[in-house]
Amino acid sequence: MALINRIGRLFRADVHAVLDRIEEPDVLLKQSVREMEAAIAKDSNRIKSLNDENEQLIKRRTALENSIDQFNDELDVCFTAGNESIARSIIKRKLVCQHQIKHLKQKSEALVESVLNLQSQLEENQRLLVDIEQKMAFSAEKDSSGSLCNASEITDFAIQDEDIEVAFLQEQQRRKAQTEAST
Repeated sequence: MALINRIGRLFRADVHAVLDRIEEPDVLLKQSVREMEAAIAKDSNRIKSLNDENEQLIKRRTALENSIDQFNDELDVCFTAGNESIARSIIKRKLVCQHQIKHLKQKSEALVESVLNLQSQLEENQRLLVDIEQKMAFSAEKDSSGSLCNASEITDFAIQDEDIEVAFLQEQQRRKAQTEAST
């Protein structure tokens, strides 16, 4: 039974190796990069359209606030003249404007939140794309030098901001120690 299992594993391993060669990982990686770039462009356009929509909401809200100021002036005239029926009509229009302003404010806040979420997602996708492009460049350099590039070797190569910061601090300490030793 163990022999059959071992033969089955060997067969599956050979099939996976053949499939890996057929799929051409470089082509798949380049296609993934193109798809990521398209998604980043789409997200950027979406952010722009949401910001434009928010600007329109703000303009509409400003116009409604100006209308409320005008209604207040008209109410002053109505109360001075003692015309309560017209004052009630103006108050009704003022209340409608206030409700519209409240609704526009809520919609604007939701748009701002959506933009912030989309921007953070966009920044993360851009960071991932840079990491992948770094890995591709490293892979191309390694392949052109004649050595084989294993995908498992590349995954640990991406340079993070934290790595840069730690290396910077270490370099700073090393130089400080050198200057102290020379004085």
